[in-house]
Amino acid sequence: MIKVKIKIIYFCYLIPDDWSVLNEQITDLKKSGLYDIATELYINCVIQKEKENKFRDIITKNASKFIIKNISYENTYEYVGIKCLYDTAEPNSFSFYFHTKGISNKSIENDMYRRFLFNKLSKYKNIIPIFMKDKYMEKVSCFPSNEGWCWYNFFWASGEFLLSKDPPVEIPNRKDHRWYYEMWSMGKPSKSYSIITKNKLFTSHEANFYMHKLFEKK
Repeated sequence: MIKVKIKIIYFCYLIPDDWSVLNEQITDLKKSGLYDIATELYINCVIQKEKENKFRDIITKNASKFIIKNISYENTYEYVGIKCLYDTAEPNSFSFYFHTKGISNKSIENDMYRRFLFNKLSKYKNIIPIFMKDKYMEKVSCFPSNEGWCWYNFFWASGEFLLSKDPPVEIPNRKDHRWYYEMWSMGKPSKSYSIITKNKLFTSHEANFYMHKLFEKK
């Protein structure tokens, strides 16, 4: 077993009152082995207030290792998840951030993307050695941006990198700054590793094209 401090930071958007993705990702997290070996697990959500008790019951019954960290009753996008990522960071740790991608725009394509991203990045035995080999490595993802963040916002980050960031803020006019929480993780492109292509960095078009090509082969 790899003896490092691993943190799981999970953000759920549950305003559609759709619990299928939450249940899917809890199941996949357990199958990956991460649920058992993680040092700390945090879950954060945007949810209607009247549904909060149901959410808490699901977590207590099916994933009791999770600490419910932040809950918002209005759509703050990924703020509560990114805030948790920052607040729980510490030296000599590695955090895996993922979310309920596609839940507000359900499609076969989004379901496939979400499962693909999680499956690739939940293989922690392939990912932790990347950080251990290069102590300055900041992030590992499937599609690192050539501007320093990670497309689709599924990624691993070192505690040292997260602590070097300014605290995330809740954007007052969120519609005008929709991508702030993706861009918050911006770092050095040269210290962002692709678990798929190693050193390649991606534009938005390239990431989408690559993903489409992957599923054309299936």
